This record gives sequence, C-alpha cells and structure tokens, in this order.
Amino acid sequence: MKIPATPMQKNEAAIKSRLNHPLFREVEECVEAQDLLILAGYTDKKSLDWVIDLIQSPMTDEVSAKSVSVACAVFDGIAAAIQAEKRAHIQAEKRAAQAQPEIDSAKKYCTEILLWSERGWKEVLADFLREMRDIEVLTLKGLGFNDEQITLKKFKGEEVGELSLHDICMRVVEDESVLTNREFRRAFLSAISSFFLFAFGQTGYEESELLDCSDEILTLLYGKRARLADREPKRQASRRR
Repeated sequence: MKIPATPMQKNEAAIKSRLNHPLFREVEECVEAQDLLILAGYTDKKSLDWVIDLIQSPMTDEVSAKSVSVACAVFDGIAAAIQAEKRAHIQAEKRAAQAQPEIDSAKKYCTEILLWSERGWKEVLADFLREMRDIEVLTLKGLGFNDEQITLKKFKGEEVGELSLHDICMRVVEDESVLTNREFRRAFLSAISSFFLFAFGQTGYEESELLDCSDEILTLLYGKRARLADREPKRQASRRR
C-alpha cells in the first residue's frame, strides 16, 4: 500500500511547485506593481505580498494547510491572467501581421487615387459611392466621418452608411490609423477595386493595367475565392457601388 504524504509534505510540494513556476518572477512583479498602486492611492485592492512571502518562506508547522491552499490559488489565478494576456498579445501581433499587407496596399492605392483626383477625376471620385455594409454608422462617425459625408440608405432592411471614395481617401491621408479597422480597410480596398473596373470602362477599355490593379486587390482580399476581372472588353460593365 502506498503511504500517503503528510500534510506538511503536501504543503511543501505545493509551495515548491509555485516557487519553481516559470512565471514566478512575473507573478511577483504583478504583486509589487499592485502594491505601488495601493501606496499611491490608485486602487483599494488589498496587498497580495503575503502570497509571495509565504511561498518564499521556509515551511513550518505553524503554516496551516488552508493558508497554503489560498496562497496557491491566488498565485495560480495571477499566473493564469498573465498567460491569458500573453496569448492575447500573441494573437494581436498575429492579426497585425496578417493585416499589414492590406494596410500597405490601402495606403499605396490611396495615394494613387488622390493622383487621379488631381488629374481631373475629382468629381468622379466624389460621386463614386461605396456602401459600408459591415460597419455601423456610429463606427463610421467614430472613424472621423461627419453627417454630410455619410449618405444613409437601406440594405437588406438595415440602415447602412455610404461614403464617396474621395472622402475615404482624404480621411486615410488625415489619419492612417483608420486602416486598423478591418471592416473599413477591406471595404476601402474593395471600393478601389470597383473604381478601377469602372474607370476601365470609362477609358474605352484600353487601360488593361486597371484590371491588373483590380485583380491584385481582390486577390489580396479573397485569395483563390476572388472573382477576377473579365478580360473580354465587350463584356466589361462600368459600375458604381
């Protein structure tokens, strides 16, 4: 028969596993940071330095199993929060890395579209509207668009905002951080792709480079699912979204 560990041995094993925990130093730093906030009067939480003291102190008969259990539970809770924060940070970095090609493309083509504006296409761009179907109107306002710029319309029974491609480009130039909004960024790129198809028709179906640019954007957005431009000029249809 296996001889069970004594209460003292169980306490020692529990404390040792936390003392050797790979996040011990980070848990200790969290406790120290909270103590500083307490001293500065920024929080009314209670100090948890007793948890670190108990784990680092030699185990004696005077330390109750309940104290050890509570200290270990608190330690585990802090460690779990640190691990969750690290996972969230990794996911955020991953999302940022995935978004960067789209952001770079949006910035590149924003500059291109504004060159068109300077070379006689400003009115056309101002009239070229895009439904921001996956973005709430309040979100559009939060991104810096005002009531005069947002045209409201119904789409599948819901109210959506519509923006001109020119206004979108001007806003991106003012504050590139709006491109971190995934739905807005992708709607912007899609609008540019649609504009190039429209412009292809307006130029007499001669500037095939416009189709290349449109396809480049759609491939970036949708990969193999992208519906690329029809290369038959007679079947090209100018369109405005």
